[in-house]
Amino acid sequence: MYEEQFRRWQAQGPTAEQRQQVERLAQEVQATRPVVEQVLVLAELRKGSLDRILELSDAEVGLMTLLGLRSEEFRKKRG
Repeated sequence: MYEEQFRRWQAQGPTAEQRQQVERLAQEVQATRPVVEQVLVLAELRKGSLDRILELSDAEVGLMTLLGLRSEEFRKKRG
């Protein structure tokens, strides 16, 4: 996502110091890419959990909380 901006900055003929900073930022973004991808995968997994909880009524969520159950456990007990 940031790579395009880095290319634009490089094409504008930055000073030596600016070029160094752009290169440093590009390396940092590249280094963090695997972590960002993992976070996105985890966020997608949690979304599924959130969607399942939102399908429950308020009473079901309250009971689930009081019993200390996760939504999957509650659904199994509920039948």
